[in-house]
Amino acid sequence: MEPVMMDEERQEDVSSDDTFTIEELLPADVDVVRTIFVENMNEQKGGTPEEAHAGFDEYVAGCLKGDMADPYNSYMHAERSTFLVAKQDGVVAGYVGCPPCKIGDPDFYA
Repeated sequence: MEPVMMDEERQEDVSSDDTFTIEELLPADVDVVRTIFVENMNEQKGGTPEEAHAGFDEYVAGCLKGDMADPYNSYMHAERSTFLVAKQDGVVAGYVGCPPCKIGDPDFYA
């Protein structure tokens, strides 16, 4: 699978310096995180057969109504959960959300 690249506009905002900081999500980061999420999902959708597009759209819509509607409150206030952003020169370039789960939870462990 090809890596997902940032759109050209965001690439211009992020310098060529390879230094990133990893920080906890701040409320001010939420809008750009949602934008990155939607852009990345749309790029992934472009590499799938046409008949799979509706599934991508449903997934994105569900996420935007669920945890991605307010990732700060969804992740930062839940026990055993966090949401981290990678920033370069203060600009969010990527993220990872770590939802809570229990060790041995059959939904997360095979």
